[in-house]
Order: sequence, then structure tokens, then C-alpha cells
Amino acid sequence: MPLRHRAALSEPLRIGFLSDLHAGPLTSPTLFRKARDALLDFQPHVVLFGGDFVSLHHANVAALSELLDGLQPSHGMFGVFGNHDLWLDDAFIRDALQAWGVRLLVNSSVRLAPPFETLSLCGLDDPGTGTPDAEAMFADAALHRLVLSHSPLGLESLGDHDYHLFLAGHTHGGQIALPNGRPIILPRGSGNPRYAKGHHVHEASGASILVSNGLGMCDLPVRLAAPSQVHLLTLTTQ
Repeated sequence: MPLRHRAALSEPLRIGFLSDLHAGPLTSPTLFRKARDALLDFQPHVVLFGGDFVSLHHANVAALSELLDGLQPSHGMFGVFGNHDLWLDDAFIRDALQAWGVRLLVNSSVRLAPPFETLSLCGLDDPGTGTPDAEAMFADAALHRLVLSHSPLGLESLGDHDYHLFLAGHTHGGQIALPNGRPIILPRGSGNPRYAKGHHVHEASGASILVSNGLGMCDLPVRLAAPSQVHLLTLTTQ
């Protein structure tokens, strides 16, 4: 995936991106093991999580050991909270994820270590349940800006700020969709339906947008025409 910006990355950056893990009774641990295998094969520099780590109870975060045990990307693991996390005990979830080496970003940014020090990961608070603050998030951001938001609704909080890649989940691609992949129903807080799934280019900013179907399931333990996804991205410049 090309990253549109003013200056070049010193080398391609490999990113693993997962969202909507929904650890709990409706998501099989087999999905976590398959996702872990895919990440280990890809050897990303960084792994990013788009929120909704759990469903129904905060203690279900323990099931993520099937995914997180042994993952040690060279430049770290980062994530944002989703609405399901904030409805539960987000402090408990944060502590558990930190023990695995996952850092949660809430209206804040972190600059990657060399040779990717010109790129900041910018994490927006959940736009549906939290309090997104783009001014605070971008305050110390570097030249290259990758925005991580639980929902594509977060695009509406970014205003005229400069960013280059926007990653989100929340929609599940509908989880149950028509045979052509068009979602039948999207969850509340999904934002503009044109960004319900897949890759887009923002009309105003020219930034790349990627909205994931997510990995796990909620409400029903089934997916139709909206398969679980793990995204393995190699960012280059053009």
C-alpha cells in the first residue's frame, strides 16, 4: 500500500493490523491462533489493534493469549479502545494488554524507533463511546501520520489535520452481508457507509483509508460474505 506524503520512508514498513477481536464466547480461539501464525510468518515491524478486544466481560481478555503470546515485533504493538472495551473495565483490559506488550493510545501519538522515526502512530479515542480529541492526538506527531481509530466515524473528528493513512474497524463489514459483500446492517457509530469496509482514498485529503471486517464476532457467532480479516501491510512511499 503506498503512503502519500511529502518525504520518503527510509525503508518499507511492515504492519500487521487486526481489529474487533471480541474475545469471548462467540469467537473461537482457533481464529486467534491462525492470526498469530499469519503474523509470525509475515514478521511485521509493528502490530496495530483497532479496538474491541473483548465482548461481554473484561476477563475474557485472557483468551487473547492464543494470539499475543510470543508476538514480539521489532517496533512494538499498539492499539486503541473500542466501544465494547469502554463499556466494560477498560483499566483491567489496558493492564492485561500492557503485560503482553501492547500499548494503548488515547488521543495521543508515539513516534516509531529508527529507521522509521519520521512516522507517528496516532491513536484516537473511540468516536462513538469515548471523547476523541484530534488536537491532542496530533500535538507531537511527526511528519508521517498513521491514524488508528476504532471506527471510521473517527474521520469526522480529524478536520483539516494532515494525515496519510487511516486504519479502522468496528463495522465487521456488516458481519452478515449480501453475496456481493455489501453489508445489510452496520453497527451504530459506523460513520459514512461508503467506508463500511475495504480500501478507499479520502476525497478531500487524498489519504488512504482501510476499514477492516475485523477478526471476531459479536451478537451472533456467524459471518456471511464478510470474512474475518488480518491485514498484512507493507508501506512504501511514492
